Order: sequence, then C-alpha cells, then structure tokens
Amino acid sequence: MANKEVLLATLATATKNAEETLKSVRDALAKKDLTKYNTAMATLQKDVQEVNKMRCKVEYCKFLETDTPMIAAVRQFYINKQRVKETRSKDDGSITGVNLEDKKARIDLEDFCDFGELPKKWTNDAAHLLAKLALRETNVFAIKPSELSAKSFYFIQQVRAKQEGETPDSNTQIVRLLQTIIDEMIFVDNGEGKNAYKCTSHDLAFIHDAVTKMDAKEKCTIATMNERQFKTVLMSVLAHCLGEAYKVKAAKIKEHKA
Repeated sequence: MANKEVLLATLATATKNAEETLKSVRDALAKKDLTKYNTAMATLQKDVQEVNKMRCKVEYCKFLETDTPMIAAVRQFYINKQRVKETRSKDDGSITGVNLEDKKARIDLEDFCDFGELPKKWTNDAAHLLAKLALRETNVFAIKPSELSAKSFYFIQQVRAKQEGETPDSNTQIVRLLQTIIDEMIFVDNGEGKNAYKCTSHDLAFIHDAVTKMDAKEKCTIATMNERQFKTVLMSVLAHCLGEAYKVKAAKIKEHKA
C-alpha cells in the first residue's frame, strides 16, 4: 500500500497542475485561439483524471486504516471527483467559460480491493449472480435461454445446468449466492461464526428491479446490466445491509417546448 503522506503530496501537485492548466484554457478562450484552447483542454482533462485518481487513493488509505475497510468504504459510498464544465451561450451555443466542478461518484469497490490488496472472490460471484438473474428473465418472458443475448461464461454454465434439469435461477439459489457475496464483502461475526449482516427479500426485490431496463431502441426488449454496472447495484445492497433504507424516486415529467 502506498504511503498516505506521499499520496497527499502527489494529490496537491496534481491539483495545482490542473489549476494552472485551467488558467491556460481560459486565456486561450479569451483570445479566441481555438488551437491553443483544444490543446489546453486535452491537457486539462488528463490533469483532472490524475486528480481524481489521487483523490481515490487518499480515500482508500483512510478506509484501510479502519478495522473493517470494506464497511468503511460502503458507509462513505461516494468520493468527490472533479470534472471539467464548459458553460455555453443560450443564444448561439458558443463557449463562454470553463470551470472545475466537484461531483459525487460512487466508490469503485473493485478498484479499492486492487489498491488495498483485499480479497476479490466476490467479483466472480457477482458475475455468477448476474448470470442467474439474466437466466430468470427467460422464465418471466417465455424466452428460450439460447435466444437471450448473454454470452458470458457464467451464463452459459447456468443455461447448461437448466437444460440438465437443475434450477440455478431459483429464489433459493439466488438468495444463497447473494448472501455469499455479502459474507465475502462485509463479514462481521455475530458471535456464532456467522455474518451479522443478512440479505432479505427487500434486497432480492431491489436487485430484480435494478438489473433490467427497457431497451427503447428495440421492440419488446429488456436489457440487462453488464458486470461493471451490476457491481454498483451490489454496493447499494451492502448499504442497505448497513442500515440505509431503499427508496423509490418518481420520474420527472419533461415539459415539451412549443
């Protein structure tokens, strides 16, 4: 693990570099020098990427100083990252300014595990669980498993098992695997050698609703998440296990311009 003081110093340097490059961007914009502006903007984007990378590492060090690093990461949930924001004229769309803004981004738990050299078996089990959930959709919509557009090794395994008469996508199998993942990520002994954090029917319902969405570009098509996206769903499940409540947000209605 990298030295935290070294990381803080590197972050300070990266932040200063981004601020200096931002001055160059604004100067080129004021002079209406498009070539210099594009060059400076490309450099600024790289500088911001470095700032964000170092911000993550500094936060990771903080989590690793606790007794339960993964729980600390899930409880914090977000890291403030920078982004480059152009402001534009409402009249002609021309660029009128450039700023650096902070935005909240979910912590990448797999990246954190890589940095802290923490166990990562859960990542394979997550892919396995997503395959089971994808296979379940074939039952819901009367689809032949072979027709589902999922080519992962884990999905093919589940299809083969189902063809042999097994039920890899049953509630029992899904709940069992989900609990295994929770145990691998946030295990706290309840005094009996078992995890104090247990998945519930609410977690199962949340996952089912989160992993699929309508594909607006195709007829009668439901799209499943990819493995990277699914890991963010699991992070929400972990947050629920740690005491957060599930919520439903109503969709906003966009006003149509006359």
